[in-house]
Amino acid sequence: MDWNEEYQKRLTSAEEAVKVVKSGDRVAIPVYSNPALVAGALANRLHELKGVTVLIGAAAADLPWYHPEAADAFMIEPWYTSPYLPKAVRQMILEKRSDHRVCPSALLTKTWDEGRSDTFPPPDVVLLDVSPPDHNGYVSFGGGVWDKKELIRHAHTTIAEVNKSSIRTGGENFIHLSEIDYFVELPGSEEFRPPFPAIELSEQVKKIAAFVAPLIRDGDTIEVGAGSTSEAIVQAGVFFQRNDLGWHTERIPRGGVELVKQGIFTGAKKTLHKGRAVATAAAFSREERDFIHQNPQFELYGVAYVNHLRTIAAHDNMVAINNALRLDLTGQVVADSFGPQMFTGTGGLPEYAIASVYSKGGRSIVVLPSVTSDGKISRIVPLIEEGSFITSPRQFTDYVVTEYGVARLFGKTQRRRAEELIAIAHPDFRSELEKAVRRVFWP
Repeated sequence: MDWNEEYQKRLTSAEEAVKVVKSGDRVAIPVYSNPALVAGALANRLHELKGVTVLIGAAAADLPWYHPEAADAFMIEPWYTSPYLPKAVRQMILEKRSDHRVCPSALLTKTWDEGRSDTFPPPDVVLLDVSPPDHNGYVSFGGGVWDKKELIRHAHTTIAEVNKSSIRTGGENFIHLSEIDYFVELPGSEEFRPPFPAIELSEQVKKIAAFVAPLIRDGDTIEVGAGSTSEAIVQAGVFFQRNDLGWHTERIPRGGVELVKQGIFTGAKKTLHKGRAVATAAAFSREERDFIHQNPQFELYGVAYVNHLRTIAAHDNMVAINNALRLDLTGQVVADSFGPQMFTGTGGLPEYAIASVYSKGGRSIVVLPSVTSDGKISRIVPLIEEGSFITSPRQFTDYVVTEYGVARLFGKTQRRRAEELIAIAHPDFRSELEKAVRRVFWP
């Protein structure tokens, strides 16, 4: 069949495509999608629509629906926020004009296949970006799969923005054009822009990397969560002295593709997908993008598979490295909020922290600087303040690393945990932490 003919029939403008959205509809934009042209066309209908819920995986471009005057038309429900968001998005979150969605990363859309759509019904319309169709009529999701297939297959209508710079990978990073209702082509070629700013390799980060490095063994399978410290230690050389490491991670972190190019991450000892770097998304520079494109070493799958507890725990020697904002003396991890104010999102941290401990030979490593950037506040605190959200429970906190050393918490008592954590806290705060823990855990 000539798929180009079918594609041409579904080709339209952004303004025409978004006319399918009606007042009261639910519109989804998946994680790792930024269909700015189509989303902008819909956001510009703020004076025509009422009560449209917009489910956004991770907000990107600054659009009219983030502003106060759009409140009657659009209710925004982000799943993941970020310090790199446009100013208007951060302001909307600070003013509580949005509502944050809470759900395990691997289960948000998987429940539809199990008949559990009562609490989170499928969307009416999905907006996302894809590659142009290939000669067989398949489009790629580019650098991130996440839950795009599930959203498309359960929604009433799908509108895809065609981005010619989208990469193709192995795994399940594709869908047939017949499953998409409308295509909108971007004018000209999309300019590639790295999605994240450059990482600063501070002395703190270099010291943390030096303490983490001995915890990694040749042949381990690695997950690295998003974060200014967890991703920075990758570029600080934490893996440089190891061999035959493998990626199984929500997102291959910045610098992670380069480690595949260098032969440090071969995946040769992986339990699943031997010889393949597996993720649901990848962060990459222009050069790394070109290396990933159509490279059989890289396989991207849906988040319901990649981040599932069973999938993660099935890997022998699974090592999870994740970022924390704060951690209390019992080992409770806060990674996504300051008090009740959302800062990022849980991502896959809970799944990887828990499942890596169940893995045969597995380890969970939480990394954080001992103090805030101004040096005035300890990130290790006696107890998590009221209103904060626990990202990962204390029972599964294994190793904690700051620039002052390594604390091993797993299976230890509350008092012993507190002593280990105080030993790696900043020296300026150890005395007050010791006084606090004596009040809490001693008679």
